[in-house]
Amino acid sequence: MDLQTDALEKLREKYPHTLSPVTADAQNLSGIENGVAQAVRQFGTIDIAVHNACLCTFENERDTDYEVYRKVMDINYFGALRLGTVKK
Repeated sequence: MDLQTDALEKLREKYPHTLSPVTADAQNLSGIENGVAQAVRQFGTIDIAVHNACLCTFENERDTDYEVYRKVMDINYFGALRLGTVKK
């Protein structure tokens, strides 16, 4: 699952029976749940799910707004927790 699946679409051509890119936002539990449901419908089961969503900030702390850090944590940390809570 990702917001940008262009590169994954190219890989799907090579692995059509084992790869199915899903567009989902790590900040949105229902989007993650829908992505997991789509994968289960296509493959029957999920052996492993990897949270690979990442938002990075490269500015120093003094120049970075608090809301940027809040969004980083929402995507990078809480996104992984959201994925981990989905019933498969």
